[in-house]
Amino acid sequence: MNWKMPVASPHRIIAGAREHNLTSTLCGIDVVSASAQPHRWLYAMAEGTVEYIHTAYDARYRKQSDTYHSYGRFVVTRHDADGVTIYVRLCNNDKIDAALGDVLPAGGALGIYGTTGNSDISGAHVHIDMWIAESDIAAAASMGLVQPPGRRVESPWPGAPLLCNVDPTDMLTAAGLGVINRGA
Repeated sequence: MNWKMPVASPHRIIAGAREHNLTSTLCGIDVVSASAQPHRWLYAMAEGTVEYIHTAYDARYRKQSDTYHSYGRFVVTRHDADGVTIYVRLCNNDKIDAALGDVLPAGGALGIYGTTGNSDISGAHVHIDMWIAESDIAAAASMGLVQPPGRRVESPWPGAPLLCNVDPTDMLTAAGLGVINRGA
């Protein structure tokens, strides 16, 4: 599978998955475009289908981690990678232009990332987290998707099945995407 970052190149990691593991119950990556372009386009990370779109965002509840409002407006895409279904949730978006069921290529336009959700400190960015079925943990580990210790199975969007949050650092680094934050 051909993976891409969901922002224009060059990109900058503002919080890596391993840093999230230290401060949160959610394993994810926060990224921004370091491009000189003035727009903040959001792109599909791989060929896949738009599975869910969350636009019911109320800023009054952005600090409540027990609600979906802390993720702002988000879109979930579904990808098949060697028989493992990977769900990618891209959060904190200002605008989502894709429609439910859209099939997009890697790099296909999804919308504009921004500052919805809990983004007071980091500013405009995309929060990326990945999810798999519990039955796919062994197969996903061989691809570089690892479930961090102590992670629970949960429903990452309304109506979603119970899924496992996984650390995509090794898989995306192997794909040449440089997702480890080196203080850049």
